Amino acid sequence: MSPFTFNTVPSLIVGSGSIARLGEIAAQRLGPRVALITDAGLVKAGLIAPALQALEEAGIAVDVFDGVVADPPEDVVLSAAARARDFEARAVIGFGFDQLRLHRIYVDIDPRNSASLRVAEKLALRREGHFLETSWAKGEWTDSVVFALLDREYRARWLKAPVRASRRG
Repeated sequence: MSPFTFNTVPSLIVGSGSIARLGEIAAQRLGPRVALITDAGLVKAGLIAPALQALEEAGIAVDVFDGVVADPPEDVVLSAAARARDFEARAVIGFGFDQLRLHRIYVDIDPRNSASLRVAEKLALRREGHFLETSWAKGEWTDSVVFALLDREYRARWLKAPVRASRRG
């Protein structure tokens, strides 16, 4: 194996609209060519499309490797590394449930935001509840609608993978 340098994340950027800043941030910190590593479920669900758009609008060439599986075996890791090397990627960006070791993701949406509600429904997120007057914004109390997805639901829906028992830790 060729030598390489591995750097951990220097910062995490969290908040509404953060994905739209990915291109700008990548252009400043990562260089003109990046490899995006993910799984087929996220690609199929269209969840990486905003990231690809932001990167491409910033003039960054992107190669997507969507062969990641849970706890990837060595051959998958080596395939992803070889692909990034062949693409001459200057950096690697990883997206996915397993990479972040998530058990559950959720979104909290203002029910007046019909576009966001449609996106949550299109992605097959489970509607968990409508909560009244949960936050104060722009001089008024606003409601909140919560949608969620468990890792086992994600696997069953998008990866067509066998559903396994919940993991802990």
